[in-house]
Amino acid sequence: PLAPGSGASLALCAGGAPLDASAGFVAGGAAQGASAHSALRFVDSQHDFDAPAVGALLRTLQTASCEERAHWWLAVRGCRRRFRRDWHETPLSQVFTVPSEFAMIKRGALVSAMHRRLRARGLYVQDAFRVFDHDGNGVLSCSEFFSACRWLGLKMLPADVHEIVRQIDEDGDGLISPEDWLAWMKDVAEEDAAAAAAADSDPRASEAAPDLGAISVAQSQIEELGEVPAPRESDRSSRKKKGWFGFG
Repeated sequence: PLAPGSGASLALCAGGAPLDASAGFVAGGAAQGASAHSALRFVDSQHDFDAPAVGALLRTLQTASCEERAHWWLAVRGCRRRFRRDWHETPLSQVFTVPSEFAMIKRGALVSAMHRRLRARGLYVQDAFRVFDHDGNGVLSCSEFFSACRWLGLKMLPADVHEIVRQIDEDGDGLISPEDWLAWMKDVAEEDAAAAAAADSDPRASEAAPDLGAISVAQSQIEELGEVPAPRESDRSSRKKKGWFGFG
């Protein structure tokens, strides 16, 4: 053991293979090793994580809020002499905006479901924002996003919409900007952009494209984020047990 009376032990590894270890060290499983490796890279203020590493980080940090994770990481990075890349442009953006790995899976499922319904209506991601922006002010309110979900046939509660907007909204004003929208839909936005460019060069596709100005999304009013207090952690845990986002 590292200290008398302690059960702690450690190993020096390279590329996942142990080079040396203290007495009593027992290697963990692959998942435990991946979580430990991702956590140590996080402590080292690194930001280039692939999808499995992001998932491992979310499992490791799920007891800390997104705000606590970002505050701690930025404080530690501030003590280091290295390039200060904006974390919003890195995979860490998911770690600092998604509460847990479950929430990340749920978010991916929702994005996929929304995208399928948009394409079924002949809409691309970029077009959808213009259609959903009912008052034409360049941002989506919670009510407009809620109405868009209902129009697409997604069964959402106002509380679900509030939670999503908190995750999407970059500047904390309770509204979804075009940049917020594209960042949230980024897994399908690039694919749509390429498809839209191809359609623009095809006269037949252009003729079949829907008239965005003729599409009307019925509006339902819900409370906006400035009118709703942020949920407590106990509230989030309770809702996880009940299940979120009943889209089919």
